[in-house]
Amino acid sequence: MPQLIGAILIIIIAVWVVAAVVWIVQWIAAGAVWFWQVFLMPFFVYFTPAVLMLIVTVAIFWGSMIAVKNYFASLTNNVNPAGSLENVLRYYIISMLTLFLAIIYLSLFILSLWLSYEPGQQFVDHVIEYYESIIFPAFKIQFPFWKN
Repeated sequence: MPQLIGAILIIIIAVWVVAAVVWIVQWIAAGAVWFWQVFLMPFFVYFTPAVLMLIVTVAIFWGSMIAVKNYFASLTNNVNPAGSLENVLRYYIISMLTLFLAIIYLSLFILSLWLSYEPGQQFVDHVIEYYESIIFPAFKIQFPFWKN
C-alpha cells in the first residue's frame, strides 16, 4: 500500500515537473521568436538593404570627390593659355569647367535625394508598422496545459 501511494505521488510530481519544463521551454521559444522578430529579422529584411544602399551612395559620392580632385589637379597643370591674359583666361576656363561640374553634381545629388526620399519614407512607415505589430509572447502560453 505505501508503494502505491508513493507511485501515485511520483506520477503527480512527474506530471507537474514535465508541465513546468514544457512551460519553461515555451517561454524560451517565445523569447527566441521575439528576439528574431525584433532584432534579427528586421536587420536582415529591412536594414541590410538600407545599409547597402547608403554604402553605395557614399561610395559613389566619395569616388566622385576623388575624381573631382584629380580633375582639378589636371586642370591646374594642363590649362596653360598663351598671351597677355594668361592668368585671367586660365582661371576663367577653370572656373567655367568647375561651375559646369558643380551643376552636374548638384543635379545628381538632387536627383538621388528625390529618388530616395519616397522609398525611404515608405521604408520608415513599413518598419514602424512592423514593430507595432509585434507582441510578446509570440504565441499563447498556457500553464498547466489542461486548463482553458
